[in-house]
Amino acid sequence: MGNAGGFSSAGPSTPAEGSTHNVTHGDGDGHRAFRHREMNKGQLQEMSRNLDVSKTEIQLLWQRFLVLGPGEDGALDRAVFQRSPYDEDIFCRQIWRRFSGSKGAPNKISFESFAKSMIWWQKAPVNYKLECQFIMFSWMSDVDGITPHVLSRILKHVLPSYSENELQIIADKMIKAISPSADPPVVKQEEFRQWMDLLPEEALTDALRFRILHIDADTRS
Repeated sequence: MGNAGGFSSAGPSTPAEGSTHNVTHGDGDGHRAFRHREMNKGQLQEMSRNLDVSKTEIQLLWQRFLVLGPGEDGALDRAVFQRSPYDEDIFCRQIWRRFSGSKGAPNKISFESFAKSMIWWQKAPVNYKLECQFIMFSWMSDVDGITPHVLSRILKHVLPSYSENELQIIADKMIKAISPSADPPVVKQEEFRQWMDLLPEEALTDALRFRILHIDADTRS
C-alpha cells in the first residue's frame, strides 16, 4: 500500500509555463511522439485554485500524466493501459474499470480525473485511505469483502518470491485469524478496520503517505 501509482515523491523538474516539448507514448518503445503544449498561466491558475494545490504541483501532475501516454484528445484510453505491464494485474484492471469513463468520454481517464485522484490521495486522512483500500480490494471479488483468493493476489505484490500455493496458504491463515467465524471465509469492512488498528499508527501513516512534491520543495507558488 505504498505510493499510489508508483510515483516518485521528488518528481521531474518543472518546465517554463507555456513551453512545448515532445512527449512519447508510455508504451516503452517510443514509436510515437506527440507535441503537447504545457498549460498557460491562466489554465494553471484556474486549476490550482479549483483543486487547491500549487501551480507547481499541477505542472508536475501534468508531466506525470503525459508520461503515461494520453492520446490526441488528451485522455488516457484503454489502448494505453493495455500496453502497460500492469494490464495483467486483476487489481489494476479493476481500478481502470471503476475510474475510467465520464459523460461523453467512455472508457477514458482525463487529466482532471487523474489530478483529482492524486490530490485526494495526498490530502485524505488515513482512515479514508483505508476505507478506499478496502473498497478497491472488494472490487476484486464477487462478495462484499476480501476473500482468501483476493488476499493471495495482494500478497503477491508483497511477497513476489513466494509460489502461488504458498501465498494461498498464507492468505487462508490470515483470513481465518482476522475473521475466524466467517463462512465462507471473508473479511468484512469493520474487521478490516479493526485489523488495521492493530498496526503501529506511524508505520501505517508512512505506508499510505503520498506527496506530489518532495518535502523540501513543497512550497506554494
